[in-house]
Amino acid sequence: EPFGVGNPQPVFLTKDVYIENVQLMGKNEEHFRAKLKSKGGTWDAVAFRQTWLYGTISADIIYTINTDYWGGKERIRLNLLDYSPVQRS
Repeated sequence: EPFGVGNPQPVFLTKDVYIENVQLMGKNEEHFRAKLKSKGGTWDAVAFRQTWLYGTISADIIYTINTDYWGGKERIRLNLLDYSPVQRS
């Protein structure tokens, strides 16, 4: 990872991302994971210490990009730092 002291991890903003397959995690459901869809593709995402707002279909998201190692496989995962539901009229 080319970041650390003096070179912080990049933080990204993507607007109007569709959110699907939300799964609550943690003893008190204080985390969630989801599939995010945007023009650029589909991504796995996880949000720690955040509450899922039921009824959210799309949102503006702030995130970092990380590598996830699970079951011997490596994949890209978005770590949601915050999100704001997009209101449809």
